Order: sequence, then C-alpha cells, then structure tokens
Amino acid sequence: MVSERQALVLQLPPDMREHVDNDWPGLSYLRLAVAEGGASKLSPFGMGVVPGVLQSPGMRRRIIAGVPDLTPDQQARRAQFREQRRERRLQKELGAVLTRSALTGLPTEVAAEQLAQLSETRHPWSLQVIDDELAVGILWRLGMPTPPNALRLLGFTVIDGNNWRAASESRIELSAPLADPAMRIVSEQEWYGVGLTDGNDATPDTSDPRGAQRYATAFAMLSEAAMSPADTQDYINDLRVQLPPITT
Repeated sequence: MVSERQALVLQLPPDMREHVDNDWPGLSYLRLAVAEGGASKLSPFGMGVVPGVLQSPGMRRRIIAGVPDLTPDQQARRAQFREQRRERRLQKELGAVLTRSALTGLPTEVAAEQLAQLSETRHPWSLQVIDDELAVGILWRLGMPTPPNALRLLGFTVIDGNNWRAASESRIELSAPLADPAMRIVSEQEWYGVGLTDGNDATPDTSDPRGAQRYATAFAMLSEAAMSPADTQDYINDLRVQLPPITT
C-alpha cells in the first residue's frame, strides 16, 4: 500500500522529486509543496523573516547550513529542492507582505545580496512592507496568535465544484469544501488558508471554509495597511544605501 508521503512525492515535478531524501521533506512540507503546484496565486506574509520564495541564494544556503548533522550531499539536495520549489512558485501570481524587521534584521553577510534581489528581480510580483507593530495589531484583532513567522495563502481558480474536484484528485484533496455538487462556483477565486506557522512547515487547512476566509481577510488587511509596492521599493533602495561597505 502506498503511504501518503509516497503519494505526495509522486505528485512532485521530476526536478523536485529527485532531491527528496528518505526522511526529508517532512509530511507537512510535502503537502504544502504539492498544494502550491495547483495554486494560481501565492500570498505569503513574513513576520521578521523573508519567505522562502523571496530568499536569495545566500540566504537559503545560510538557513540550510544551520540545520545540524547534515552531510554536504544532504545540504546540496535540500538547496536544489528549495530552488526548484522557489522557481515553480515564481511562475504564479505572487503578492507578499513583509514586516520591516524582516529586512532590517537581515544577517550582515547576506543583507546586500538579499536586498538587491528584492529590488532587482524581474518576476511579476508585488511586494509590500508593513510596520511590525501594525501587523501584530491586525492579527490580534482577528484573534490570531502573534507574533507568527508566516501566514501562507494559496489561491485557486475554480471553474465549478465537479471540475475542480477532478482536477485536484491528481494532487491532494484540497477541494473538500467544494466537493459537494450542489456548490456551483463559476469563474471565482477561492482562497484556502494554510495558516500561521512558527517554522517552514505548514499543513494546508481546507477543512473549514470560514477559517480559510479568516486567513484571506488577514492578508487583505495587512496588504491594505502596508506601504505601496512603489514605496516599498524606495524603502528597500534606501536600506541598500545604508549598508556598511563590504571589506575584503
């Protein structure tokens, strides 16, 4: 009998599947990676951290190097998996919100590279920055635990309940709330909340449509209160100017 983990690995693209180890990624990480493949829009929020999809190569290497007891081969495989996942996510419509501390608290050795990537990337995505205290207040008003590391949203374009269920069976059963044939949803964007996490893993939560809507409301409020994308780019450029010169 095929386990859930084996089934999820088989649903990954070949260029991601070849970098999977026997015990990594974990089940919740795999669920999220597979779910992202069927999403039309990704909306990550980072509280004090830059979400993986926006991390520079140096930042990703630094994070992986901090995992204890990894061999050089395991480090390389994880780096390749994360890079392939990142490239796949950048093909989606992407709107991200970060707190100021995610940028002002960057490690010195990767700050210049990370800020340059956020400023110079040519991918069609929207990035906004929000004050940390303001973000905490918004999440508190919605009854969400704070401070979280991340809020992830996956948006799916739904044609109708039956077609969506058929399309999702090759992935994982994300369509549970829409599986009822009586729910006819035509040309509508449905949000599925992945939730607040304190690490890299998050299990897609589609069991309660009201919970998913709360995640969508939270992100909309964070985005509305944040700097505009244009002002965010000016802010990032100002941070780049303020970086200390690199000494050799």
